[in-house]
Amino acid sequence: NALRASSLSLFQAWERQQQQGLMEKQDSSPAPKPQQASANFPTVPLPQTTRQESSPSKTGAAASLRARLQQIKDKNRISLPSAAVGPSPGQELPVPPRLRSASPERDNEPSDNFHPPLPPSDEQGTRMSHAFMPRDRRSSYNEIMARFDALLSQSKPLLDRDAHLLRATEGLEKLHASLIKVVAPNTDFNPTELEDLRECVKSGICAFVDVLIRVLEFGFDCGSPDNAGGMSVRLIGVTVGTLMNVFLDEELSVLVSQETLAHLIKNTATALLDPRLATSTPSSPNEYLDSSTVTKMTRAINKLAIQAAICTPRHIALQALLSLQLQFCTSNA
Repeated sequence: NALRASSLSLFQAWERQQQQGLMEKQDSSPAPKPQQASANFPTVPLPQTTRQESSPSKTGAAASLRARLQQIKDKNRISLPSAAVGPSPGQELPVPPRLRSASPERDNEPSDNFHPPLPPSDEQGTRMSHAFMPRDRRSSYNEIMARFDALLSQSKPLLDRDAHLLRATEGLEKLHASLIKVVAPNTDFNPTELEDLRECVKSGICAFVDVLIRVLEFGFDCGSPDNAGGMSVRLIGVTVGTLMNVFLDEELSVLVSQETLAHLIKNTATALLDPRLATSTPSSPNEYLDSSTVTKMTRAINKLAIQAAICTPRHIALQALLSLQLQFCTSNA
């Protein structure tokens, strides 16, 4: 019994010494990080004792140690940043920095005076909506057709620098370029616009050819009589070239109807019989055009008539020629 009492007193003295050293170490050491407060706290190894060895003094020492540990945990929890645990009652939430405005003057204003950007105006909204609208593929074609209608409605004679004559000729040049499969890279026309023009011509090829035949007829007697015999050489040349491109195109030539083809051959034959395109001879000189211009015009018109007859489907060409022969015989009867 004396030995047991001596051992117990030595153990209690050792335990008090360990607790006192632990408390002094905790008071002198800095507070641990919040997220590692409980993980890095040192533990005190306790000797294994039996239930019979427990005593009231040992129980009191253990309770005192637990209370001390709880105080340390509470102290560490209070020292955590306020952002981690949220604002205390009555504390205002932090306000994020405001957005910077487009003008530097507004950046100097207080944050209470900041206003969100205004919605786009009606004009801006209309302009933005037009940017996403599909383009009208027939707008350019319809505009050129309107030029032809305006030209054909003019009274004759017209001057070479007449506005309607120039606008119609420019439209013909654009149509002529649209019917060429390989457009020159240095052309002044928009390739997308030329593609749209060709698709419009293809969708109404017969009406298109009929309009150009009327323009060709108009070109032979639209000018002043004292200038090239009243002919517009430029208008005739561009019109013949545009019609030639139609019949050189395999996709377009097969779409021409019998009536349209017969109309074209009849008008080209009439143009070749025009006395102003007669070949100049010493006995009967051509007083309207020089021999070079006459040769070029007659060759182009004759080639157009032949090209139209051989490039259309054979049955269409035969029916058109037979209908022309019937008209000729009926008119002479």
